[in-house]
Formats: sequence, C-alpha cells, structure tokens
Amino acid sequence: MARGKRGAIPAPQLPDPVNVKFSFKHLDLGNEKYSIKKCCVRFFTEMILSLNRYSSFTTEQFREQNNDDGRHCHYFPDTSEPNGFTTLDPETLGIEEAWQIRLCPDVHKPPESAWRVHGVLLGDVFYIVWLDYEHLLYDNNLAPGNE
Repeated sequence: MARGKRGAIPAPQLPDPVNVKFSFKHLDLGNEKYSIKKCCVRFFTEMILSLNRYSSFTTEQFREQNNDDGRHCHYFPDTSEPNGFTTLDPETLGIEEAWQIRLCPDVHKPPESAWRVHGVLLGDVFYIVWLDYEHLLYDNNLAPGNE
C-alpha cells in the first residue's frame, strides 16, 4: 500500500457501482396463473428491452422506488398471492424483498399496460419468478404504480 506523505492514511476507496443482472434460474414454470404460455411474442420483446435498460442501472438506482416506470417492492399480504413466492426457499431467496417491473410504463392501454415481471433482488441479481401477462398479482384498483 503506497502512502503519499509519511504516516498519512490514504483516502478510503469506494467500490465501483455494480449494475443489476437478471436471472431466470428461479422462474416458476409450474404456476398456471403466471404461465409462460400466456405471453405473446411482443411481451417477450418488451421484457428483453426492459431488462436490457435496467441492466444499465446500478443496484442503488434500481432500488429507488420514487420512479415513473412502475418498479416497486411488494407487500404480499395486499396481493392475490398473500403467501408470496412459494417456490423459493424461505431460508434464502424467500426472505428477500419482492419486486415488480412494469414492462411498458409509457403505454396505458391493455394488454401492454398490464405486463409485469415479478421477482427478488439479491445483491446485484434480480431473480425473475413470475411473468404476469395480465397483472393478476394485484387487484387493478389497488395496484401501486398502476396508473
């Protein structure tokens, strides 16, 4: 460790910001409500575009809930899935904050206005769990960020 002046303590080095990564490792393929088969080609196109855009976000930027794009944490007891992500190990990923990504935040007409992806952010990896083609996780009148 190099020192400028004799005995001077070097300035602390902050770690470089880490960008968000995405994983389908925990995608729930057994839940018919969030079935991959419901999703059209345009849904997948918008999902890839959204994930590409968010991959330029640092984890701190992604966690910012004061945004205009419908990205927020869930409180599962207020949803149609009060038990949350039941396919995740409750000792590991199951205790992480659940998140929603709205795929088409600038579109206000169905079906695109309803398209969501739900998952958990652990460190810098967002694990996608549900593909919510019809926005079934929330009653549309109660959904946060559902303008």
